[in-house]
Amino acid sequence: MPSPPAPSTRIGTDTTVTWLDGGVLVQWQDHGFLLDAPPGITRALGPRIASVRAIVLTGGRWQSVGGLIELLAQLGPYRSGLPMDLRLPLGAERGVALAETWIRAWGSPYPLAIDLVRPGIGHDMGPMGVELRTVRSAEPDGTGEGIVPRLQVATRLTTPDAVVVWVPAAAPGEGVRKLCAGADLAIVEAGTRPWPAHEGRWRMTPTEALTHGSGAGEAWVVGDDGLLLDHQFPTA
Repeated sequence: MPSPPAPSTRIGTDTTVTWLDGGVLVQWQDHGFLLDAPPGITRALGPRIASVRAIVLTGGRWQSVGGLIELLAQLGPYRSGLPMDLRLPLGAERGVALAETWIRAWGSPYPLAIDLVRPGIGHDMGPMGVELRTVRSAEPDGTGEGIVPRLQVATRLTTPDAVVVWVPAAAPGEGVRKLCAGADLAIVEAGTRPWPAHEGRWRMTPTEALTHGSGAGEAWVVGDDGLLLDHQFPTA
């Protein structure tokens, strides 16, 4: 059965944003920037894979890096030997380990430029500006019976005609509201997967996610299962 069309929107004159079941593709003209590489990202991209010029990972959870090795392998025919940028927050060891495993075990048909960046400092990637901001976050531990804090960032991506914010796996907080404020589009993740019993607030409800993203021109609420919760779209 063919996959349904990926939810997509056009912002400004030349910016298109597509939700890819846990990843976000931001395209400006023929430049594509992929935010996160969840399992199945290559299939979700489809022919859009040819536009990917850079990859930004927001952390080391499986929903962010589970499709990275397959993606790097499938990008080969489209690179023509040109380098690919891979940006990660400083301290995100899992994404680095997966990228280095791909290089060692499968070889690298194109140069992979791995850059660990300090959250809070903006930097340019071709025609786009990228800023990573630390958010409060946690994940189930290795036993699946508890919760442990972990490094996680949100991403604010500025194209020549739009500002897009991606907030995955964040606890509710004023920092998320401020990050989303003034953006053209904010994509905010809510907790929908079952979690072990724990204390404290580590994930947002769909209503909280929509409220935190309401300072943007448009807000999408997505689940940490990769599904777009389209009933949470703002009406205006």
